[in-house]
Parts: sequence; structure tokens; C-alpha cells
Amino acid sequence: MSSCTAGATPATSTATPVASQSQGVRPTRQVWAADEDETLLRTMLENKAFLVEDRHSRSRSRFWRRISEGLYSNHNIARNKRQCRDRFNLLYWKGLRAGAPAADQSFRALLASCLVAFVIDKDNNVALRPALQATPQKPGYASPELLSTSVPAGAPAGASALFECLQAQLDMVLQRVQELDRVVEWQRRKLDDLLVATAAGNASSAGGTLLMTDRESF
Repeated sequence: MSSCTAGATPATSTATPVASQSQGVRPTRQVWAADEDETLLRTMLENKAFLVEDRHSRSRSRFWRRISEGLYSNHNIARNKRQCRDRFNLLYWKGLRAGAPAADQSFRALLASCLVAFVIDKDNNVALRPALQATPQKPGYASPELLSTSVPAGAPAGASALFECLQAQLDMVLQRVQELDRVVEWQRRKLDDLLVATAAGNASSAGGTLLMTDRESF
């Protein structure tokens, strides 16, 4: 009996990946290489036509899945749709704030094209950027016809991409100003309605007071 006990091999616990994750081990974070960033931006531009569909259409709702599948099938880059979306959003906002690194002209051109083609709305959804010419202008704002769409001759290399990036930023600023104008106009109308209602209430109150005074005089 004792010999059986002595010869028994001790049980070893082998934790599965699922068990390890349940114990609080975080999965490895995917790091995007520079060439993968370029491939992501290029794939976005190649598939932008799918964003023309209605927001609630099947094609539109599967946009990021299409990007993920395209990266894997065409370039052997394994990223899920959420990773693709988060990475593009990061590149997009960094591009609007600071632009692409000056040393990487290829990436700068791709990012500038994406800034011109796409917009991220307040709900963090990507959409095609509406044409600046289709947006009504108010007096005092820069008119689209007055905005140059070409780079002067003799400009240094990379100026075209930088110019497109600045145009995209200007487009976003103009849209934001117009949104604020609509909010101000809405608030002004509410204030006018309130003033009219207050004036009507004061007139009614004054009329009631005069009527009571007339009755008391009799």
C-alpha cells in the first residue's frame, strides 16, 4: 500500500488560457506597426463607398467588419473590427491636432486623404464628410468659392498633403460654428417666446387689477 503511494506522480495543475483570463490576466495588447497603419488608412479609402448607404443599412453596419476582413485576407493583418475602429479614430484625431510626421510623406498623404474623406460624429461613428460646397454659408464666413483648392507652384514637397489636412480642419471648424449658430438661434427663439408669454401675462394681470378697482368704486 505504501509503495503505491510512494510511486504515484503528483498532480500538476495546467491552467488554460480561459482560466488564466478569468483569474485576471489581461490579453496581450496588439501593437500597430507603421506599415499596418498605412494599410489600414488605404483600406479605409478603398471601402469608403460603403458609407454612402443609409446609416441603418446592413452594408453600413458591417463596415468595420469589412475593414477587418480586408486587412486579414489581403494583407495578413489580424485585427478585429473594434481594434480597426479604435486605431483609425486615434490616427484621425491625432492627425487633426498635430498632423502626420513630416518625415513620412506616404503616411502623411494617406492621413490627409482620410481627413478630407471622413468625419467622426458625436456618437463616435465614422461617416463620409459632406462636401463643403453643400453647406450653406452665412455672411461673414469664408465662402467655399474663395478657398483655394490648389497648392501654389514651387511649394516644398509635402505641402499638398499638409494643405489638404488644413482644409479638413477648416471644414470641421466651419461646421462646428454653424452648429453653434443653430443652437444660438434656437435659444433666441425660446427667449422671444418667453418674453411674449411674460408680456401677455403682465397684460392679463393688469387688466384684472383694473376690473377689480372699477368694481370697488361702485
